[in-house]
Amino acid sequence: MDVEILVFDGVEDLDVFGPLSALALAGFEVALVVESGPRQVRTAHGTGLFAGAPGAAPGVLVVPGGGWASRSERGAWAEAGRGVLPALIAERFAAGSTIAAVCTGSMLLAATGLLNGRPSVTHHGAMDDLSAAGARVISDARVVDDGQIVTAGGITAGLDLGLWLVQRYQGPAAAAAAAAQLEYTRTGYVWRRPATVRTDLEFPSTPLAKVADELARGAEPDFMYNHSVRSYLFARVAAAARGLTAGEGYDDELLFLSCILHDVGLTIPADRGRRFEVDGAEAAVDLLRANGLETARAQIVWDAIALHTSAGIAEHRGSEVALTRAGIGLDFGSDAELVPGELAERVRDRYPRLEMARCLTDAIVGQAQGRPRKAPPYTLPGELVRERATGSSGTRIERLAAQGRWGS
Repeated sequence: MDVEILVFDGVEDLDVFGPLSALALAGFEVALVVESGPRQVRTAHGTGLFAGAPGAAPGVLVVPGGGWASRSERGAWAEAGRGVLPALIAERFAAGSTIAAVCTGSMLLAATGLLNGRPSVTHHGAMDDLSAAGARVISDARVVDDGQIVTAGGITAGLDLGLWLVQRYQGPAAAAAAAAQLEYTRTGYVWRRPATVRTDLEFPSTPLAKVADELARGAEPDFMYNHSVRSYLFARVAAAARGLTAGEGYDDELLFLSCILHDVGLTIPADRGRRFEVDGAEAAVDLLRANGLETARAQIVWDAIALHTSAGIAEHRGSEVALTRAGIGLDFGSDAELVPGELAERVRDRYPRLEMARCLTDAIVGQAQGRPRKAPPYTLPGELVRERATGSSGTRIERLAAQGRWGS
């Protein structure tokens, strides 16, 4: 696929070279173009770039930013006011090109009117301007894919944008290979239009999934096992809300393994004297590695289980890790409105809650009593032990569940 990167005087250097590096590495044909080319442009940091004239509508037109916040005489702010680049972008969109903006390149798209009502993102310093221009800002996303228009956050997000376009057109394996070559770990998440929510209650049918399910079913009390299953079923809902589908946006087997075993550290066989999240991660990986799970995939399961109570960290450790935490959160009532009524009823009937919040709190606190290593200060176990010791009416997670859609 051919890609053009639209450059201009005052363009941010990394907005250009981030996506260029990822796309060229993956074999895309990438050209720098300028509206009045061929000529040299001078970047925000003084680099001279020689760019050609635009050709026929490319498969993808990448629009970088730069110079917006400073209201510079050279850069995106000046170009939005001049109107020439927005007109060119609108022409390319009308001709069928995918338009992909980095950083405040989004503001050049906004100047065309193409972002009116559309989900999009930009540099944090221009979020208010983007909203005022009529866009629906997805402020916590690293990349927003709305079909023919893709936008990315500030500056370094150009690498994430480039790698996402590689994944979109060549698949996850190609994107992972390019990221490895760049020695870059993708950050944040990609927002996409919600996918269809699965309403079946089926598990993956792989041998590893069966082994994990047998362990959880045999070792965990019913309230805990049902919670683990619901977490997986709701994690699929969270995936659909982010536009992710199994096999493309996440590995369904790894998601199931992570969710079904996320509380196994609270069982007697898996208790190794540390936080239940870490004990559970170790026990799960030991089991799965003994049954053939590869090291790299086992690490994802370890991260998902060990970090499932770590807000602000799990969300940045890859799709399966983030979705495991999201599914667990959904079962406690967070974002529960995402779950369709039909699925909610079927899950409730098949996997009843059985006072899950209170029983799970009892299990965590009971395991940690008199064992400081199980409940360090400022961790979830530590806070639950502290809350129970104060004699207050219910812990935070019990109150969260009771006030949510599902009740306790």
